[in-house]
Amino acid sequence: MLYYDLNIESWVRKPGSTSPPQMTPVLTIGGFFETAVQFCRGTDIESTGASSFFAGIKIYGDYSGAYVDTDNAPTTGGDGSTVFSMDLTTNDAKAYFTANPTADTVNAAFQIAYTVDTIERRTTPLPIVLQNDYLQNQ
Repeated sequence: MLYYDLNIESWVRKPGSTSPPQMTPVLTIGGFFETAVQFCRGTDIESTGASSFFAGIKIYGDYSGAYVDTDNAPTTGGDGSTVFSMDLTTNDAKAYFTANPTADTVNAAFQIAYTVDTIERRTTPLPIVLQNDYLQNQ
């Protein structure tokens, strides 16, 4: 579970914390990941039912390039979290490692844009690592 505090506009370790997450998420190319995000204001969990969302992953330093993956139709988890489906089996997800076949990992960022009451906001980019597990046909 990832937590984003709307008061301080930062990813946090848990609701009520101001500390960043303890670990950097590592996502493996070729996998499918359900990424649950809980929005909070301090210790209070925020309902996101009336919001619209767009989440995306981009390679660091390639901000004008294609997204590794996106999701603009998240679901709501049983705990009220917003769950984004990140599909890293696509050609877009494999593109960096296809172009750089000797790379084992690459730094990337996960970011969410959301709209509430016609006001669009963005989370700060969350650093993540993409790990190459894509074996080309030989």
